[in-house]
Amino acid sequence: MKAKILSLFCLSLLISSVHGKDSNISNRIALMSDAKVFSQLGDDMPFVVNYFSQATEDSIITFYQKAYNDPVKTQRKRARLVLWFHTTSGQQQLAIRVIISQQNAKRQVDVMQQLRK
Repeated sequence: MKAKILSLFCLSLLISSVHGKDSNISNRIALMSDAKVFSQLGDDMPFVVNYFSQATEDSIITFYQKAYNDPVKTQRKRARLVLWFHTTSGQQQLAIRVIISQQNAKRQVDVMQQLRK
């Protein structure tokens, strides 16, 4: 019984670490409306979020262009499309990298936002 309670406690800690204090990461990083977030880190820079979306690659590109303007660089590496954006938030200059990859019938989207050097 103690082992079951302990495992449930550990599971709740894991869930809260993914969905708890960082649940407002969408205030920092633009996310598609159908985003199924499976990992995020957002206490300090760099902010990172990983999610799945049903949207097409073109729709995801258009979404991030609307959010951050045109990418400063694009590259396709090992079936992954990488987009780099530069933007400003308040007085901070930000660099944002978006990686889009096919995962079965979905797209995995990985977004990292950090201060620009």
